[in-house]
Amino acid sequence: LSKAGAVALAGGLVFYILLNSRISWRLRFGLATTMVVGCAAVIAWLAWSGLLQNLAWTRGRMFIWKGCLILIGRHPFTGFGLGGFQPAYPQALPLLTAGDPQAYMPLHRVEFAYQDILQTAVEGGFPAALLHLVLVFFLLRRAYRNGDGLSRGVGAAVAAMTFYGCFDSPLRLPATLALWWFWVGWLMAGKMKAPALAEEKQGGRPGTRAFLLTLIAVLGLFQAGRFALADGLWSRGAYLLQASEYTSAEHAMAAASILAPENPRLLSESAKTSFLTGNLQAALDRVDRALAAGFSFEDLFLRQKALRQSRRRDAVTDEWRRMARDYPALLTPHIEIARASLKKGDLATARTEAETLLRIPQRDKRNWPYRAEAERILRRVQESGVER
Repeated sequence: LSKAGAVALAGGLVFYILLNSRISWRLRFGLATTMVVGCAAVIAWLAWSGLLQNLAWTRGRMFIWKGCLILIGRHPFTGFGLGGFQPAYPQALPLLTAGDPQAYMPLHRVEFAYQDILQTAVEGGFPAALLHLVLVFFLLRRAYRNGDGLSRGVGAAVAAMTFYGCFDSPLRLPATLALWWFWVGWLMAGKMKAPALAEEKQGGRPGTRAFLLTLIAVLGLFQAGRFALADGLWSRGAYLLQASEYTSAEHAMAAASILAPENPRLLSESAKTSFLTGNLQAALDRVDRALAAGFSFEDLFLRQKALRQSRRRDAVTDEWRRMARDYPALLTPHIEIARASLKKGDLATARTEAETLLRIPQRDKRNWPYRAEAERILRRVQESGVER
């Protein structure tokens, strides 16, 4: 069961009651006060008990939200632009970890801020976030003034979506975004005259509205066709990749990435396919585009593999050092530097990197091979007689 979904359901039910004008204001005020005090008490207890920083589903969100505050501070009034959260997110990571290998950091691909208001502020600045809150207030006020049960239900749904957006990013998904704007249109059209009668009374021009609706429909069909074709080519490329038909898979992935250049996952898959076919320059170009569209450690590691096979070893080592500095909780940079140093005969550096890796407190079973290799490197260095 989604915890954020349960909170959204409870909030929606409460607002369904609050939006009923036939209920006494004392009851509504008491219910609203109870809800606010209860939420504040739960948050205070979670913070006091330390669960906000230790629970798996809150720890990652707290890290990302802190990163959002850093990004908002850099462009508070303009933001990073629509869709700018993903490429801007890595700018906050070094500041959040502060060189501490024990600092927690989500290692998966972060596509959303898991908080709609914060992500809106990151991408559009404080004015955009404020406008979003004003829109929510206006919609709830409209639902209350309409007075009918259906408007009250739509208003409660708006409230529920807003509550859900406090812990996740529902408005970043096409389906829920379309549903949200359907609710907006429903409430704004409530208790209004039919559009055609209003136009006749005000002397409006039906042709202007028809032109705008046609333009919206054409743009919508173009976007739908572009995404559908890109998704079909992406799926075909993945199927061909599983069948080990690498060249055909690369062509399909390349065509898909041209149709949807804003999709970092697609660009990442296209880069992997080019790497498997041995087209290293294309792999580097596409992985750089993927990193520009959305940050991922997997893409960083793929870029390193492509550079290494391109025999740009100095660039590879420099990049591993930068990653070890900016993301101190990662094990891979340290073990890679230790391997390269051992091959070059730089035993002191190999020893330092292996010891650093073993001090990083990552005890997951998936990291045991790295720790075992670091211990083997230390034994080889000690056998060679390198002093500490």
